[in-house]
Amino acid sequence: MKKFILLLVSLMFLSTFTACFKDNDGEYKPKEKISRIYKDYGYGDGKELKEIWNWDKKQLQRIDHYYDGDLSWSEEFTYNKKGQIERVDCYENREYTEYTYDGRKLSKATYYNNGSIEEEYTFKHDGNKITEIEILYFYKKGSRDNSRLRKEGYNPLRILLPENNYQTLVKVIENNPASRGGMETVKLEWEKKNVSKIEVTSGSYRYTVELKYDDKLNPFKNLFGLYVDENIDEGSSLSKNNVIEEHSAETYNGETYTEITKYSYSYDGKFPTVQRYTYSYEIYDWNEEEYYTETRTVFTYYEYE
Repeated sequence: MKKFILLLVSLMFLSTFTACFKDNDGEYKPKEKISRIYKDYGYGDGKELKEIWNWDKKQLQRIDHYYDGDLSWSEEFTYNKKGQIERVDCYENREYTEYTYDGRKLSKATYYNNGSIEEEYTFKHDGNKITEIEILYFYKKGSRDNSRLRKEGYNPLRILLPENNYQTLVKVIENNPASRGGMETVKLEWEKKNVSKIEVTSGSYRYTVELKYDDKLNPFKNLFGLYVDENIDEGSSLSKNNVIEEHSAETYNGETYTEITKYSYSYDGKFPTVQRYTYSYEIYDWNEEEYYTETRTVFTYYEYE
């Protein structure tokens, strides 16, 4: 009887331990596996294929990215013995990122371009949550702009802010002095299992974003991709749920710019199948010699296996 009770207690402890530490950082094993992602940019051209995901049973092997209907490049994933993503390669552009873990926690990420280290990330934790990231940039003059993937307008924020105004993203990168070589600090605040606030600082430069979420499952949680600075430090792979509202503020040279973006979804069960957001932008009319505002709605469609 004592042996039975001891065994039962042991099993209960093991079950509790497993429940508390269910996922290792970088162990991407979603309950629903994405097969394809499409975009409709609101120009009347309909859906456009953007990504095809390739799986080996439950493990993601490769994401093929399409641009203007043609295969442009691929992210290929390599895993360690624990099933954590340890390297992501883009062979077409000679870019790759290596992820290093301290047990179950992500400790470092290093991005290489054309054989040279260009970005290095050190992660700090409070318990099981990443709360601070120190980033070192080692860019040679013009090397960041030489990335073919960035020139094509690939939006690495697709996981957190799918197809958010890409020019805003470019402006943030260009304004941040650290992105031209130096150090940057990212601090994360959490509300339960979601990143609620992100603060990026580098000297006098400051960028903050506050996030609100739905109660459905984020199909990209724990997916670590090729570009770390525009991916992980934006909370994209860390949160359990999907962003429905984003309040951002950027301060540079004494001026602050703010923006609010709202998202809505259609679901199949607990996972999103369609994500949509509406944005406005100004166009100059040369005939009338004045600006006018145009509004478009962007749709992202997720297909699952």
